[in-house]
Amino acid sequence: MIAEYEEHNYLIKDSDIAKWTNRYLSWLDDKEKAQLKALHDEGASFDELRETLEEFYAAAEGRRLVRANRLLREGCTALAEHLLGKEKTAKYIAIVKVLASFEETFHNQRDDLLSSIDLGFKRDVALNFLDSCDAVFHASSRSDRQNGLEHDEF
Repeated sequence: MIAEYEEHNYLIKDSDIAKWTNRYLSWLDDKEKAQLKALHDEGASFDELRETLEEFYAAAEGRRLVRANRLLREGCTALAEHLLGKEKTAKYIAIVKVLASFEETFHNQRDDLLSSIDLGFKRDVALNFLDSCDAVFHASSRSDRQNGLEHDEF
């Protein structure tokens, strides 16, 4: 299915591209399918193919988005089962669902906090910079946990 041929670059067999396109990427229009195939034929990396697919997904709306969600979930499940097996895939999917629920709760609570700031300069600053601060707090917290540090130890 997928084989690593260089560090973090993956080779996808031509037969797999056709199979995956016909089965899990059938929500793409003909132009997008042709663009993805051309990238593959030109030797695009797995990351380049994934980024292009993510762009197509981000542009999807309405029924097309619903279909894309369903088919991509099926494709991701098939890939995970190929890599992890059915039992570990079930556990992986459960973990991802918990994370998604947590992220939704986090964003809702953060949005509530932001809405408490009066319109104006302060709110504009908050809207422009807090996403970056979220990333910093997340990364530093993860680093602290990996290194066994607490915030008060600095």
